[in-house]
Amino acid sequence: MWYSKQDAQTYLNQALALSATGREQDWEIELSDPNRVAEFVEFYNDHDLSKDQKQTLMSLIIASFEDAMHQNIFDNTSWQLARKIIMEEFKLHQDVIKEWLGEESNEFLISEHLRDCW
Repeated sequence: MWYSKQDAQTYLNQALALSATGREQDWEIELSDPNRVAEFVEFYNDHDLSKDQKQTLMSLIIASFEDAMHQNIFDNTSWQLARKIIMEEFKLHQDVIKEWLGEESNEFLISEHLRDCW
């Protein structure tokens, strides 16, 4: 089971001006923002991030896509850019993706897109 690292969260909280309190239990879910998903993907591509920062940011990106699907504002262009990252760095992100694939009885909406990457 994958968990984001506190130092990666702290870096991303500051770099992305996220409204974190430091008491988040499910950091990526609590701070996801479907209106900023394109910005998050661009940040991933434009910055030299550590392995932990990349994994933590990818989890935030996926959580933001999940919220976007619930709000019917899914941006396919941004998804294709995120998918490209996932495919190019699959080994790095496979544990993050596993967390979002869900089980049949408790499946996330984003799972259908993530299965395409698996």
